[in-house]
Amino acid sequence: MIIRTLSIIVLFLTTLVFSQPDGYDGMCWEFNELTGGYSWVDCGGGDFDIDIYGCTDPLATNYNPMATVDDQSCYYGWNMDMCMESECGQMLYNGNMTCDQITYYGVDCTHCEECNTTIDIQGCTDQNATNYNPEANIDDGTCEYNNFCDDNYILDCSGDGDCCPTAWIGDGFADCEDQPFGCDLSCYDNDGGDCEQLEDIYGCTDLSADNYNAEATIDDGTCLYDGCLQGEVPDCSASSVCIEASFIGDGWCQDGSDANYNFDLSCYDNDGGDCEEHQDDLDLTLTLLRPQGGDHIEDYTNVEVRWEYEGSDSSNIYLSFNCSYYMGGGLVEVARNINLLDGSAFIDLSTDVYGENIDAETIYANFKIIASDTLGNSTAVECSDEFIIGDPRGEININYTDEEHTSIMLDWAWMEDQTIMIKKEAIEGLLEQGFEFIKIFDLNGIFNTDCINSDETGPTSLSILDIRDFGNNPENITITLPCGFDYCHEDGSRIIGYLPQNQIRFSTGFFDQSE
Repeated sequence: MIIRTLSIIVLFLTTLVFSQPDGYDGMCWEFNELTGGYSWVDCGGGDFDIDIYGCTDPLATNYNPMATVDDQSCYYGWNMDMCMESECGQMLYNGNMTCDQITYYGVDCTHCEECNTTIDIQGCTDQNATNYNPEANIDDGTCEYNNFCDDNYILDCSGDGDCCPTAWIGDGFADCEDQPFGCDLSCYDNDGGDCEQLEDIYGCTDLSADNYNAEATIDDGTCLYDGCLQGEVPDCSASSVCIEASFIGDGWCQDGSDANYNFDLSCYDNDGGDCEEHQDDLDLTLTLLRPQGGDHIEDYTNVEVRWEYEGSDSSNIYLSFNCSYYMGGGLVEVARNINLLDGSAFIDLSTDVYGENIDAETIYANFKIIASDTLGNSTAVECSDEFIIGDPRGEININYTDEEHTSIMLDWAWMEDQTIMIKKEAIEGLLEQGFEFIKIFDLNGIFNTDCINSDETGPTSLSILDIRDFGNNPENITITLPCGFDYCHEDGSRIIGYLPQNQIRFSTGFFDQSE
């Protein structure tokens, strides 16, 4: 019988050191079980300096107390115990499913290393910081910045390099990036806590303005100075009217109480002093030949204007061309400094003298010429009748007057007149109670054509319908209500009617008695 003996050799390996021949001065190769490789170390004194790569953050889930060099592999939030308690761990280890199968069902694998597709790396995520970590995906609040601010100033927390007064810290205001002063101090103690609750409040933010709003955070351009917007001044004769400040001292004799443009700037320095004295002093009579009433000018970007003149004053006379584009007037200056002697000129009716675009297409165009000399003397205005510009389009409103017979009413207009229909059922009900009329009115419409008090509005009658004979012709009543306009401030007129956005009211009553 042959007896075979099985020899079992158990090797307990910790560190294998292979000595080198003399001449290596105590250096040797050392095997590192953690890294699975060898290192050339100083083994003469028995203390080995070994680089061990791993996670060195004690807060990390995979913290390695043996690691001496952090390899950016730290992750947070999951471990084996937490994984086994989760649905993902049960499916992975007890259900023998793959990570792809688990994630297909939308299961959260945050706590399982094998199936966790994201690794949380904490650090500074602000690229403006001096210690920015491009691999970090969780900002841990450790960002540091170079402070180049002067004394009593501190660096803005946004990292854009702005400096803010140190006194703003803890002043009670919301010093976050969207606050009125544009300074983010939310990273400092006792500040910025209410930033998210800050709401944008539009209004006038200028302390010197008439209508300063202390609660406003965003200036909306509505600040008033002496009752006018910035860049405007009150009319010297009517403080409620505002005029462009650029008109002061522009050399035109338009700036007196008798000015051709119906505003007065004579109370301001270097303007308007000679307007009344020289008004209509020119010996000159103008006759406008084109455009005239009834003309249809399709190409309004290159319009020929022709005129004739008589009188002793003809040298150094210059013309200003003005056009209105809607019923009731409203002049817009479209050209200036045209020599009287030329007799004709080509102008663009789609822009004013400042290059601003004009919606020119209309059936209400009216053309005016003003002649002036270099001293401010001027002649009377020569006007045309209404002509058509371009290819205007009105709005068409369609209303059923009788749905059973499919009859409709069409209303086509360039203005905001409104067509309404009063149903016969409503009228019959009023007749049964003995009422005789229906009155339609606006309590705050334009009620007169007087330009002296052009800002006044009041009760405006739009229509009165006599319904006493309705029984002989019982049909729906349709009527168009006029829209009111006020162009007095533009050398135009007032048109009686309701004002858009106002309420239209109805009343009924008896002709010999009260409503």
